[in-house]
Amino acid sequence: MALTVSHRPYHKVLTLAPSTPFHVAVKLPAGWAGREIAITRKQVDDDANWFDEWRAERSKRKIGNDRFGWSPDGPAPMQERIGLKSKADRELFQKEIEPKLRARARLGSRTERTRAPDGALFFDCALPDNAVLFIELSMP
Repeated sequence: MALTVSHRPYHKVLTLAPSTPFHVAVKLPAGWAGREIAITRKQVDDDANWFDEWRAERSKRKIGNDRFGWSPDGPAPMQERIGLKSKADRELFQKEIEPKLRARARLGSRTERTRAPDGALFFDCALPDNAVLFIELSMP
């Protein structure tokens, strides 16, 4: 059984501080008190953003703006009418560039285990600028 915490904190760049700490408090469902709880955190931040690598690949391979049907910065380089115009460019993207970008976009996770004897769970987190944290609680 898993419980996904619906609060998804987001830290927008407001300061020069490297991270913003915050406290999480969750009242657990009936039956979870005293049981072992797994806390899994998945952070989405600039490290999972492959856009800079995409621009570098375009520059390295001399894929100019004129080779796109709509926008070189659009989310769909494989779509024929709005993405890369030529079949050769789409094949190059699919075979050589896309696997690198997919690897870059993978999200890591960190899981820790604890107990909540009174049915409530408390823990601290911190987020770097421009990050979102997804938290999942489960009973292993």
